[in-house]
Amino acid sequence: MKTEHMGRSTVKITLTGRELARSGLTASDITGKTPLAVLLLGELVHRICPDQEEYAAEAIPTRDGGCILYITKAVPCSDERIRTLLTFSSAQALCGSCSLLCRMGICPADSSVYYRKGKLCLIAELPPEDSAVYKAAASKAEQIITDECLILHITEHGRELIARNAIRTAAEAWEYSLRE
Repeated sequence: MKTEHMGRSTVKITLTGRELARSGLTASDITGKTPLAVLLLGELVHRICPDQEEYAAEAIPTRDGGCILYITKAVPCSDERIRTLLTFSSAQALCGSCSLLCRMGICPADSSVYYRKGKLCLIAELPPEDSAVYKAAASKAEQIITDECLILHITEHGRELIARNAIRTAAEAWEYSLRE
């Protein structure tokens, strides 16, 4: 079993098919929606995060008969920033949204942009849903996702276009395009 911490609130656990077989389990025992799967996930979460009562878990089967588990702790307090994925169908919409975020003082250095399935995906730490900043960003985005498992999927399988300072970089591109 391989355990990795993915950010502040998510743990990725990789179980090989061989490890599951030694335990007398199959990937479907863990990835299914059966009472056994719920019980096994609960036990695993309790062993890895004993103080965590509320969590979301996603189990994805792998080709070798094992599975990858993403366990995300409960939603953070409202005064914290939340890792958020915003999708855009055009560079114009992405850059316009980033320009708006920068004007509102939101330019985190750890923001990034990925390309996946015809969409531009901005990943950044944003204030919670009820904030004006969040609503402004949402106005130009096609979709807003705060599910850590989906965000990790994009970072693992998408093509990275801008690794750091994506909001500032895209905002500068927007401002430059307005001058031309």
